[in-house]
Amino acid sequence: MKQLTYASRIKAEILCNGLKLSNKAFKFLKKNYSYVFDDEYMHGAFLLLENGYSINAAISEKYTRNANLVLQYEQGSLFVQLKNKKPFKVSVIRPQKWYWHQTPSGKYFIDILQIHGRNTLFCKTYQPCDYYLNNKECLFCKFPKVKELTSENFEDIEYVVRKLCSEIKGNNYNIAISGGSRISKKIEYENLNNIIDSIKNVDHYIPISIEISPPNRIDQLNLLNLKRIDNIIVNIEFIDKEIRKIFCPGKSTIPIDHYLNVLKHCVKILGKYKVSSVLIYGIENSKLTINYAKKLLQIGVIPTILPFRPYDKTKLLNYKPTNSEEYFEIGMLISNYIKEYIKDSSNIFGCTSCGGCSLELDQLLSL
Repeated sequence: MKQLTYASRIKAEILCNGLKLSNKAFKFLKKNYSYVFDDEYMHGAFLLLENGYSINAAISEKYTRNANLVLQYEQGSLFVQLKNKKPFKVSVIRPQKWYWHQTPSGKYFIDILQIHGRNTLFCKTYQPCDYYLNNKECLFCKFPKVKELTSENFEDIEYVVRKLCSEIKGNNYNIAISGGSRISKKIEYENLNNIIDSIKNVDHYIPISIEISPPNRIDQLNLLNLKRIDNIIVNIEFIDKEIRKIFCPGKSTIPIDHYLNVLKHCVKILGKYKVSSVLIYGIENSKLTINYAKKLLQIGVIPTILPFRPYDKTKLLNYKPTNSEEYFEIGMLISNYIKEYIKDSSNIFGCTSCGGCSLELDQLLSL
């Protein structure tokens, strides 16, 4: 138990403040894992702590200059160390040989699917975010600028999955699909259906999780082929109305009660704890986060508690990161709540099962 607590404290520190790199660690990553320095959602490396916890670690964002932990490299091993504690080994999720294969259209496989966490393949074929296009994006979000999806995108996904099908089965992978929010739910959901079909046409049994923005009307969820997916994510992010207006100028026009109704409807279709929602900790009152996490669990939704991080190229880049000690305490508290409601993680997939960006599910996912 002490080992798990130590691992969780290290993870909380890295999630909130990121990592500095020693010169040796920088050279090692640059030589062997150069893709971790790519600037997309964040300059980040997917790491595995020695006890198996995965973590999406910021390593080159501006705010990491003040990080408390330094990633060290000595005698062939990477490690971090809290003050007066023993070194804790970490490893970078190894790039796969197939990352550098190409589709007939010339795209590298890594630009379509990439391993996150222990067994989640993240689909990097995003659709645009209309809130960005209308200058009403969420202020904390660092979403990549992408073009409208075409049939070529869906063909590329099917090609990659088909090529990897035997490996996916052998490694028990699942696939996470995310993307921008669209004003037209017909367009957003049609794109998602096409991505889902591109995967399921190859292997019907690959578990899929999708992230959506809520429709204006509940019946618009019928546009999604929910029978072909396993998990769904609808992110509330903030509860306080005024904070939502400031930090989510576009999404805050959708009432939080409507989010809740959409989540309940998804639970009705998919089943309890196959639905998740992100709450961002570190900006609004912690009691709101804790109480709403309980509320979500009571209706069959998994709360994912992300610490606020001031990414480069966002309107909040000069904000302070979340206090790591407070985040650790909140994460452990909500982890205990989760264990009261969820007894196993066998039906949890996608970003939620990856666990790289939050604390609360680690102990359950490790069972």
